[in-house]
Amino acid sequence: MDSLKPVLQDLAKTERFRLRVIGASVYEIPGVEVDALPWIPKSEVEDLRPMDIGLMPIIDDEFSRGKCGLKALQYMALGIPPVVSPVGVNSEIVQDGVNGLLATTPDEWKAKLALLLRDRELRQRLGAAARRTVEGKYSAAIQSKRVFDIFNAAASSARKA
Repeated sequence: MDSLKPVLQDLAKTERFRLRVIGASVYEIPGVEVDALPWIPKSEVEDLRPMDIGLMPIIDDEFSRGKCGLKALQYMALGIPPVVSPVGVNSEIVQDGVNGLLATTPDEWKAKLALLLRDRELRQRLGAAARRTVEGKYSAAIQSKRVFDIFNAAASSARKA
């Protein structure tokens, strides 16, 4: 999130928004209204629910390319349109302009966030498509068969060995 501080400060000069940060009891960006909440597993979904846009900026490095995209999927499952760095699996999960937005440079972040802040209908459309993506590709109902097949294949290989 620190990489977005200048973008958010610049954006706050022309757009009205409140940034919600979950995972830090204290988080400040001069010139930006910030709600900082500690991460609490029991209230995580309720803490995410009021968000209109989900942010997932990450640095493009080897470690980040191995991440699973969980934050994007959490937003999407709740119908919150994500804006994410196109790093690792994020580029597969989020289809730019279809179920969320991808942003790399500070100018892209600012433009895409401004677009979503100004267009409620676009947020709703992307959020609904994001939810459908999770239901169709990443839900427990879909993934349980895949996990079963993996375990079944592993068990079959072990029996043959």
